[in-house]
Amino acid sequence: MREYSLNNEDIKDIIRGLSVYDCFAGPEKDRNPQYEGWIFKFAPLFENTKLYIKIRVESTEKSVCLSVHEFGKYDEVN
Repeated sequence: MREYSLNNEDIKDIIRGLSVYDCFAGPEKDRNPQYEGWIFKFAPLFENTKLYIKIRVESTEKSVCLSVHEFGKYDEVN
């Protein structure tokens, strides 16, 4: 997300602001058997740009952001 001058704190703020309305897929089991948890995919708007955010929720205390980029820029959107 360097092309939008976003740093880690900016991305954290975007993630903290996600709502159920931003979610377009999930929950689905992680395809990687190494990891426990559920995958959720979000498409929030940031400064008129639709983003793609993929998060794995492992527990009520732990979630991991797996991907953040402009929506449709890479094949993993589906």
